[in-house]
Amino acid sequence: MEKVLNDYKHIEIMYLFTNESVLDFYPKFGFKRTDETLYSVEVQPRRNSSPPKIRDLIFIYECTKRRQPSSHFETKENEELYMFYAMKVFAEDVYYLEQESAIVINETEGTTLHLYDVISSKQVNLERIIDQLSTDTTSKAVFHFTPDLAGVHKEKSENENVLFIRNTGNLEFPMYFKHPITAQA
Repeated sequence: MEKVLNDYKHIEIMYLFTNESVLDFYPKFGFKRTDETLYSVEVQPRRNSSPPKIRDLIFIYECTKRRQPSSHFETKENEELYMFYAMKVFAEDVYYLEQESAIVINETEGTTLHLYDVISSKQVNLERIIDQLSTDTTSKAVFHFTPDLAGVHKEKSENENVLFIRNTGNLEFPMYFKHPITAQA
């Protein structure tokens, strides 16, 4: 670890995700455990039909290369990692919303709509996207990234991967954020 930190000493902020078995290891090297925030909004049920699933990997990849930020906390140039999530993790949950020119990774669990990512070459309106994805049983939308949306409910994110950050510069890390799930390696 010391060699890695020395090789990258010019980097002001480093982060990594780890599991519960190594929580005592990374603080020895200046990493601090950092809580993420889970964002959600209440939703009015809508009678919508499901948007079409998209399986055209070349189209998905090209859209990802041209993506505009849909979040206050965004990861850039991660097309290959996004493709891993689109092909392996969320293969059945990738949809195209033609009206928004957006690819959306989402799934519904009971009355909750989980939004994992929104990919578009233009600014997106998350309220319209939620309206289009909601069904007659949807009552809540949960964002697995930091949404650019007013009036969201915030709570501590609980998941199996723990975020550690090492900040050796003068950069301030946001107090509330959710690292996009589709950018976690």
